[in-house]
Amino acid sequence: MTSAISLHIAGGLPANNYLNNAFRNSFFYQEAEEMLFVRRQRLQSVGGFSLVLVHCLSHLALGDMRSDSNPAFQRVFFKILQACLGELFQARLVALSPRQEAKLSVLLPGHSGPSLDSDGTQSGSLDTSLLDRLLRPNKALLSHEDVEGVQKKHSETYLFSSVEGLLREKSSGVTHTKLTE
Repeated sequence: MTSAISLHIAGGLPANNYLNNAFRNSFFYQEAEEMLFVRRQRLQSVGGFSLVLVHCLSHLALGDMRSDSNPAFQRVFFKILQACLGELFQARLVALSPRQEAKLSVLLPGHSGPSLDSDGTQSGSLDTSLLDRLLRPNKALLSHEDVEGVQKKHSETYLFSSVEGLLREKSSGVTHTKLTE
């Protein structure tokens, strides 16, 4: 693999031979030109688009777009996915209040269900509160549009830099991977 892959959004895609690829109808890779085309409909969801990119770039790192059952592909794919999910989780934790952070640090090591805190509240309710906070943006700090914009910016940046680092690891002699839209 060479150092630059260009990303293009496409209204339609040519036929391919990616028979054992879960996203075979969502992308096409033009190897000679190093161009990755992703179907426009995938832009409807940042999560779905990100998943397709992680999936495609995992295949590209191995130079085989056809089979998702290849153990080498699965290792690369899950390594990238794990890194992306870790970053998402960390980004959500940044918004916790100091009180919630303190409770979280008490809950996580060996927590075995609801118990009473010093103020008489159940720590099990904090679990639900924490999950709600991790899954939903904090509306008090930013508007819904602002949150979506920040999430999109940071998730795309992190995804691209993570994939870039992985591709560098996998490709000897490659010093820079660049994705463009």
